[in-house]
Amino acid sequence: MSRRTRNAVEVKDAAQMLASEHKPVSTSTVYRLIHKGELEAFKLTDGRTGKILIYEDSIEAFKTRRAVAVPYDRRRILELLAAP
Repeated sequence: MSRRTRNAVEVKDAAQMLASEHKPVSTSTVYRLIHKGELEAFKLTDGRTGKILIYEDSIEAFKTRRAVAVPYDRRRILELLAAP
């Protein structure tokens, strides 16, 4: 296994890593995230077929970016907007 592919997973494994206990993630969602640039991926060509591999680091970074929820507090937002 090369250094490039050591920390990479296939699309179906990435979907399982991104899925939560109550909300599954489809492979088409993973492809959409790759297309939008949210996940860093590359194509591994072996013969005529190509496999898309996603770096585990980008999956973990995506999960931490999406997991941080900002509570919606209208009063606090208005206070911040009114502050000089």
